[in-house]
Amino acid sequence: MSSPTPKLKFDQIRQRWIEEALKNRPNGSSVLDVGAGECANRVYARHLDYTSQDIAQYDGSGDGAGLQTGQFDFSEIDIVCDLLDIPEDRKFDTILFIEVLEHVPDPAAALAKLGRLLNKGGELISPRPSAASRTSHPILLHGVFALLLRNPP
Repeated sequence: MSSPTPKLKFDQIRQRWIEEALKNRPNGSSVLDVGAGECANRVYARHLDYTSQDIAQYDGSGDGAGLQTGQFDFSEIDIVCDLLDIPEDRKFDTILFIEVLEHVPDPAAALAKLGRLLNKGGELISPRPSAASRTSHPILLHGVFALLLRNPP
């Protein structure tokens, strides 16, 4: 027997989860969207003090070789730098860290940096790394093996 509600794809479920999490933030609270790309989450944060960060911002100059310029628009990025270089002169109530962990070379350093950017009592919103990403497999496998070593079957 089939379900009356069609199954949602992971991306749709994740996006609804992010939307709900941001909707419930107090008006005017600060949000840093790390690895924001095209700032897709900005629409859910209209009532918030939203700041976006990513490592690249293409200004349209040059030939764009190697960039996905036809598919992505990074023109709305507020802070353009590596995650580890985000200035620590401002702290945030909420940090979005969506599908980013699997792309950073030093996950521990990245998480430590985010901790320094959070206000006391702040919240980091970060789903687990995407299992579909090849770059996340070593992180996921390392975690599974470490868990098995600590808790053998």
